[in-house]
Amino acid sequence: PFALPERPQISRHLAMRDGCRLALDVWLPEGARGPAPAVLVLTPYYRRFAVSAPGADAIPNAGRFVRHLVPRGYA
Repeated sequence: PFALPERPQISRHLAMRDGCRLALDVWLPEGARGPAPAVLVLTPYYRRFAVSAPGADAIPNAGRFVRHLVPRGYA
């Protein structure tokens, strides 16, 4: 019932009290109105590496979750 957006709607770094910065991507279902159920997927390190190989997944580690859950109404 929902479409998968081309890119995350929110993508930023979140500073922790100890100075560590966590990368954060939020994928919201296109066309969703109001709150949506959310799934948290922890994927260490992938933002460190450039995705350069032809045909490489642009969302390593979390891609299968994003592609399956977001079109079904999950954030």
